[in-house]
Amino acid sequence: MPLGFVKEGFPYAVGGNSEFAYHGLVKNLFLGVNAEYLQYLRKDNRFESLYGIASFGLVGYEFWGGISWHMQAVLYGGYQFGKLNGSVESTTYGYGVAMAGLRTVFDVSPRFGILVEGRYVFAMAGSTQISSAAATLGGLWRF
Repeated sequence: MPLGFVKEGFPYAVGGNSEFAYHGLVKNLFLGVNAEYLQYLRKDNRFESLYGIASFGLVGYEFWGGISWHMQAVLYGGYQFGKLNGSVESTTYGYGVAMAGLRTVFDVSPRFGILVEGRYVFAMAGSTQISSAAATLGGLWRF
């Protein structure tokens, strides 16, 4: 949640992301970049809309891996920019974000896997600190 005063108006968000990572610099370590778009879902009519666009660097470590099942720890660091639209005026925002999570990957084929990730999110905008949780369900395509 980017702005503390709108927390009650937008309790949830949905979105999509893309991630590109290189696995193999060091055994079980991967480095990459991530970009995401979030559309916050409003609960009432106090504000019109809220969205965020973020870019992150990431580092991950595969701490357990079977033939088709993998467990990974991932750290993200980056920046989110967005816009809050009200009925009278709009404002833009930006802040730094750090995330830490655990991800599970189930390989459906040698090139495609199903990814499930839960993560803790810490954001800081000026003196405002925001903590939240996030989850991802998606596909992982290796090329």
